Amino acid sequence: KLQRFVDAAHVYSMYGHELDAKTHQALALKLTQTSETASAVKAAQKHSAMAVELAPTEPTSHLARGLSLVIGEDSSRRDEATVSLRAAFKIRSSMRSGKVLGVRDSTYPDEWPAELEAYARHTLGMLLVSQEEPKLEEAQEEFAKAASLAPDQEQFQQSLQGVRHALSEKEGGTDKREL
Repeated sequence: KLQRFVDAAHVYSMYGHELDAKTHQALALKLTQTSETASAVKAAQKHSAMAVELAPTEPTSHLARGLSLVIGEDSSRRDEATVSLRAAFKIRSSMRSGKVLGVRDSTYPDEWPAELEAYARHTLGMLLVSQEEPKLEEAQEEFAKAASLAPDQEQFQQSLQGVRHALSEKEGGTDKREL
């Protein structure tokens, strides 16, 4: 099915037809999950950029953008990925609370699938931990949300325990940078 999506997107672009934001979001998310080549990574990033351009108020556009920027070999766009994932969660939260009226999400109008949100929150937590100045408290929140959304995922639990351990060491005064 994915190959048909990619082929269709190529044919549409050859004839000058525009794809809608929902299609770009779906392509970016699928390619992000399955990319094994540099060209697939580039395609995921291209489709996510188009999704944000076409639907900048939709949380799935930003979610796809953030996730597509962390795949592949290039790690230079981690800050941009962090900003995109934070924006996705902020917009979705505003939609839930009713603070933002009239904003819709064409791919996932109500909620993201739990597995997708858990993976995205874990990814954001990893980005926060790997920053020059790690944001451990915020990462702990993201890891906890990921672990609660997908309790069967051992890696989410391990990340949560790891950041809790790092926070307790930091509070205990045995920060490794001081040693």
